[in-house]
Amino acid sequence: MIRPGTLVIVHLVNPTEKLWGILQDLGLPGVTMRAINLSSFDDWMAQAVRPGDQTLGLSTMFVPLFRVEGIFIDE
Repeated sequence: MIRPGTLVIVHLVNPTEKLWGILQDLGLPGVTMRAINLSSFDDWMAQAVRPGDQTLGLSTMFVPLFRVEGIFIDE
């Protein structure tokens, strides 16, 4: 069982996207997490090393379960 607070990668369908972030809740309605789209991850990491230039960040989002193709622990 994946527990809240775990770093995860979530694969979504319709439209296809991948999210990386911290799982907050996983239930029958869907997934709640603080996340960023994986395509923006490199920009987010590059910004983290530049002081004072914080424009990207994790967003709290809910994704309905019918969009979730898979949830993987980021080890």
